[in-house]
Amino acid sequence: MKNYKHLVLIAVMPLTLLIALDFQGMHVRVKASAGTMMSGFRAQQDKAGPAREGSQPQAKNAEEAYKNIQIFKGLPAPGVMRAMSFFTTSLGVDCNHCHVAGEFEKDDKPAKQTARKMYEMVRLSNKFLSSNRVSCYGCHRGHAKPEPPPEAWKTELDEMRRKGEEDQRPAEQVYKNVQTLKGLPAGRWTMLMTMFTKSLGVDCTYCHVPGEFEKDDKPAKLMARKMLSLTGVIAREIYKGPTSINCYTCHQGKAQPVSFPPTPAGSSAKPAETKPPEITRSGPLPSASQVIESYQKAVGGTAAFAKLTTRVLKGSIKADSGFTAPLEVYVKAPNKLLMVMQTPGGGATVAFNGKTAWQKNENGLREMTGTEAEFLKSLAQSFAGAGLDARLSNLEVKGKAKLGERDTYVIDALSAPIRMYFDIQTGLLLRQEEEVNAPEGKTKLTVEFEDYRELDGVKIPLSRRWTRPGFSFTHKFDEIRHNVAIDDGRFEKPVQ
Repeated sequence: MKNYKHLVLIAVMPLTLLIALDFQGMHVRVKASAGTMMSGFRAQQDKAGPAREGSQPQAKNAEEAYKNIQIFKGLPAPGVMRAMSFFTTSLGVDCNHCHVAGEFEKDDKPAKQTARKMYEMVRLSNKFLSSNRVSCYGCHRGHAKPEPPPEAWKTELDEMRRKGEEDQRPAEQVYKNVQTLKGLPAGRWTMLMTMFTKSLGVDCTYCHVPGEFEKDDKPAKLMARKMLSLTGVIAREIYKGPTSINCYTCHQGKAQPVSFPPTPAGSSAKPAETKPPEITRSGPLPSASQVIESYQKAVGGTAAFAKLTTRVLKGSIKADSGFTAPLEVYVKAPNKLLMVMQTPGGGATVAFNGKTAWQKNENGLREMTGTEAEFLKSLAQSFAGAGLDARLSNLEVKGKAKLGERDTYVIDALSAPIRMYFDIQTGLLLRQEEEVNAPEGKTKLTVEFEDYRELDGVKIPLSRRWTRPGFSFTHKFDEIRHNVAIDDGRFEKPVQ
């Protein structure tokens, strides 16, 4: 919670904010290939500034924070999660594609072994090319398996191969200036060149001088030779034999292969709108107390919430990068709270036991003090009822606004930089905007509440989308239980 220290939330909303903001810090959209990720991991240590009150301890190396680390040994632990986010984005999968849920260190799934091999291939390729442009996304483009060449090509190329079988002379005896393809039967030459041009979406003149094909005047021809050599190196050193990797695997019809997703992958949803809705004051407006009374009635009322002594919520948190992780929240009245996000290495946990706030993640265990602890304390207390946080007692109706097709009343908290939008028809809260403190200065955080469901006499939003400039993530709960027995010991700070 080091990035945001003054969030104040509607009490009925069991939001996992502290976990989410740790998640936001770990899973910013990665726009880096394997090469730039490696340098980025190391740069984190170099850029670390002086310790601040409540700041995280010095980052551990990956193998100190996580179990069974192989390819990331020696790298700062926070960089591992950024790499994982890029991997899941590139392949369009979640953690469970490679990992055993809850036992991330296990090697039971073949996909995990393949991932390690592919990472080594990316490093080998970038080293061979003196580049950092080769990445997982370049071949996968959001698919678990790279797309093969179009089936329509197969008939044409197979026919060219069949006809070429008649000429078994070495290519260098038939064509001039043959280098990387020496020994290839001359009859297969045309078929191979056709595959090159189709894979890159070009014609012969892209690499060759018309009428003087033997000349090396064009840089593209020299690069083509280098890429053919790289394919051979990958076959020998990574696959230890034949491989299905070819020009099309990376190029897919383009002369320049891509390295990064053009838009946030892993979600087809349009990024949440960050522009504030227009507020109007036409017609009579209710008082703030009337809007809040309508809200409290809509969610079930304080009496209904008073009957719920505990609450357990289970679901997931998903960043706009596509990275998804399981999320669990445990609440016990009047003021105990535990939030757990499961990730490789043990995940992240924050808790308040009624007196002490603490946090545990990949960097270790620490007690939370100052504004961090005060926030978690107020959040824990807020889970006990359906009213607003005490600091939001001074409210003012600013007008009306449209949120999509819904008409809302807009209320400002004069005691805090918070604005809320309540559905005029249902009384429910649909959106909350707040000015928060971030490392880069003050910024706006927007929360959108959706999919309200009634459970045990109260209504709770099962989906919440958080947006701040450059990043968004969604909480989605699929299981909520009330009055479940929860041992007080779960909220206590672990012994180091």
